Amino acid sequence: MLEELPLSCSFSYTYLLNTELASDAGTVRDRYSLVRHYFRILERSNSNALINLRHRFFTLKDIGRTIDRIDSDDTVDDIELYEVKHLILTGIHIHDILVECRISPDGIDKEKLHEALHILDPQDEMVDAFYVYDSYSAELTRIREAISKQSSVESLELLKQEELIEQIKIREEICSRLRPFCSHLRSLLITLIECDIAIAKGEQITSLGLVIPEVTRGGMCEFTSLFHPLVRSSLEAIGKEFTPVDISFSDRPVVLTGANMGGKTVVLKMVALSYYLMLMGMGVPAAKAVIPFRSSLFFVCGDSQDIESGLSSFAAEMKSIDMAIKASEDESRCTDMVVLVDEPARSTNPLEGTALVEALVSIFSARHVNTLITTHYNIKAEGCDLYRVRGFENGKMNYRLFRTDLSEAPREALRVAAMMGISPYWIQMAEEQLKSAEGLKNN
Repeated sequence: MLEELPLSCSFSYTYLLNTELASDAGTVRDRYSLVRHYFRILERSNSNALINLRHRFFTLKDIGRTIDRIDSDDTVDDIELYEVKHLILTGIHIHDILVECRISPDGIDKEKLHEALHILDPQDEMVDAFYVYDSYSAELTRIREAISKQSSVESLELLKQEELIEQIKIREEICSRLRPFCSHLRSLLITLIECDIAIAKGEQITSLGLVIPEVTRGGMCEFTSLFHPLVRSSLEAIGKEFTPVDISFSDRPVVLTGANMGGKTVVLKMVALSYYLMLMGMGVPAAKAVIPFRSSLFFVCGDSQDIESGLSSFAAEMKSIDMAIKASEDESRCTDMVVLVDEPARSTNPLEGTALVEALVSIFSARHVNTLITTHYNIKAEGCDLYRVRGFENGKMNYRLFRTDLSEAPREALRVAAMMGISPYWIQMAEEQLKSAEGLKNN
């Protein structure tokens, strides 16, 4: 999702990658507020303004080190002074574009920018270039006039040395005069980058059909028509449709069961992705989303193996889940965390696996932890809600979810295998074994 953001500036991408996940609900709301602030450019379909903004953002560079050097009493060269001037001009142009779009250019003080610009542009030409003008000093004017009239090589060389010395003095003075503006220049750079990011987030929301979620401090987590952007685009590429799902959960754990290849893992990944996107202040892949802010997210998914420690997939999974259990022992933290686990203990025998999952559900239920677990086991733990993938209907897989009171997981593995064209003989033999086992159980 980050890579697909239509950012105009490469520095914006670097800045975004270095942005920490929000640690409180207020930060999340501030990030979404910024997106809404600039979203009006997209809503008004002002394509010319958007093109102009993109052009301005495209030329931005990270000149933080140059600003720091000026602030530290260093003297920078002409290229660096040009970059500072370019930043100031970019800020002024973007300010004007936003005003034309009737959008408040928050964080861009045009008057102060013109003050700083005049230091680098004493003739007020507004040209995107830097040059040590004659007007910076009468001495420089005199030297250059003498150079233009001088024919003697020796005299010309001496005058060139004088010019160089005078230019060094002028650059020192320029940097000295710019120093009080350094804090504002740093702020301007970040403001422009965040503007580019906010507009890109808005464009992604529009193009992918995402939504800005309602961020709450507690209560139910609800998703309506939740989808996975990558899976959806992959299906659309081969002429198929993605089936969005509705799901909600709170401090009462939800256990999701369903057929093999029924999309349970994808549901878990969609919820995890939505939480991460919310913490980044990005659009969420749903028609509607209400997400309570939680500072900790535990996401355990996939056949992983801890290569460094040499742990098996089961051991690595157990250790990851154990981290969540130990974190939930803190009463002040247990209600501020989300736990998402895909088919825990699936690699062990069904008897022990079922016991482990039921115990896990019971622990998180007693501690009121927001939990979503997928499983193939028949779970009878109290204090949880059961969801199920609808499964096969009319010869097709229906990926939508529904709530159920049945704790027994559906048996559709053989039907899925048959649909995949697996050897009929193998499936027939398995069906006979299943019937035989059920007969013995009933007797």
